[in-house]
Amino acid sequence: MEYPEKVNLAALQPHQCLCGHYELEGHHLYQRYPEVFTSDRYRVFTFVRDPLQVRLSLFKYASNNNRARQTTLEAHLFTGNNFIARRLPVTLENYKAILDKYFFIGVLENGQASIDVLAARLGKPTIALPRINQSHAGSAPAEETLPQDIVERFRQENTLDYLIYDYCLERFRQDQANFRA
Repeated sequence: MEYPEKVNLAALQPHQCLCGHYELEGHHLYQRYPEVFTSDRYRVFTFVRDPLQVRLSLFKYASNNNRARQTTLEAHLFTGNNFIARRLPVTLENYKAILDKYFFIGVLENGQASIDVLAARLGKPTIALPRINQSHAGSAPAEETLPQDIVERFRQENTLDYLIYDYCLERFRQDQANFRA
């Protein structure tokens, strides 16, 4: 994968947002733009999603768009554990310290509420979050359709991702409580 040229952060205006996927070694956000974590000029935020839902979504995307990579759902679920941790990148020892550098972490399952809290933290008006690419209405959550032993094994093999997700959920709940008052 080839990344575009680096953005001149000094040229960004207050209303602009640098966004992207910074998941490859040498191109992680802290490597490519280290100043975003050290300067008060920047507000770094991200959104997380339930780890199993992330992997199911990736499987669906690969199945629909990448015919060359045929695999079973089970094989996909157990290849490359701790997907979220590898993208941030964090370890068991440093995940809280790294996540605490973020101005805000939203939770995809609470998308509208996350956008509302982010707007409040930024002193901006709220907007209705448009919904595109969503699951079909009435479809059962993955935990209800996958065999329980698969779900339990996935949770065990992705412990760090669940620690990250749970920590982010707690942070979001605290943010939400602070901005309700």
